[in-house]
Amino acid sequence: MAPRSPRRARLLLVVLAAVIVVASLYPFTPDPPRLVTNQLVRADDGSLRFTPPSRAITPEPPAWLPAAAAGDALAVMLEARSDDPSQGGPARLLTVSRDYRHANLQIGQEGEDLVVRLRRPGADAGGDPWFAVDSVFDEAAWRRIEVDVAPGAITISVDGRQRLRAPLAADALAGWDTGMRLALGDEVVGQRGWSGTLRTAEVRVGATAVDYLAPGALEVPERWWLLPERLREPVDLDPLELAATIAHAVTFLALGLVLVRAREARGARTSVARVAGAATLFAVVLLVVKVGVGGRHPAVHDVAVQGASAAVGAWWALRRARRAARGGTGDRGAPLAAGRR
Repeated sequence: MAPRSPRRARLLLVVLAAVIVVASLYPFTPDPPRLVTNQLVRADDGSLRFTPPSRAITPEPPAWLPAAAAGDALAVMLEARSDDPSQGGPARLLTVSRDYRHANLQIGQEGEDLVVRLRRPGADAGGDPWFAVDSVFDEAAWRRIEVDVAPGAITISVDGRQRLRAPLAADALAGWDTGMRLALGDEVVGQRGWSGTLRTAEVRVGATAVDYLAPGALEVPERWWLLPERLREPVDLDPLELAATIAHAVTFLALGLVLVRAREARGARTSVARVAGAATLFAVVLLVVKVGVGGRHPAVHDVAVQGASAAVGAWWALRRARRAARGGTGDRGAPLAAGRR
């Protein structure tokens, strides 16, 4: 039904816009990108103390990655002491990855448990399902952690005692991405920081052994921009996000219709292009605001969906108005604005 007056039309437009803003930004938790300072401390004995945000990272992919992917045995040895038995994420002690969901290897802490993600046949791009050893970090004590990947099996030992052995395919690491980098104390891209100390971090592949605590083995950035995880995935195919995109499309379709009715109510000329342009500008403003709000995914594709939906709503409203102006069976509400195209 067409609004009865310009005032009513404007009120309806303001209410609909407010509903879209609240639905898009609630619960309004600030979480913008921020510049952080590395809290990593190197002790006199060469150990590294991590207090998030802190990390050390290779400037380039490790030279041993191709040999590991080709089937050479891989062994990682860490001596670690956790500061917090409840931290999780998992919090990364060591990772060879590109981001949270794409990793060759992740050794981390999930509560009191040690977890190891390994990209292999049957696992996803991040190495899930993971291997878990319980109660490794139940107290603030030094733990010697050894992860051995050989053709046919993965073995995890803690303090010299084998805690887990699981079968693997002989070419289990053949799918490894040789362009990934190694980081200690956090994810390569941040936001999975571990609180604790490493006094040993060695990787051996075939005849090559690398001590990553040796001076110069890793870069220690003084500062970096910490970009929230939600901003790193411009297209999120999570079912909840898809449902949100559909809801956005429906509300912007209504917005396009109401924009036409509001302009007609005050005799202003309008068109599908003008309405779509205004709605797209509104969507862009929402996108920019979402960058600084926690829990919101500012997906670029939403702007296109919302603009297109508003255009459909405007087209529908204009079509019904033209039919009404010709005396058809459509909506007999407000007449077409003079001169509208």
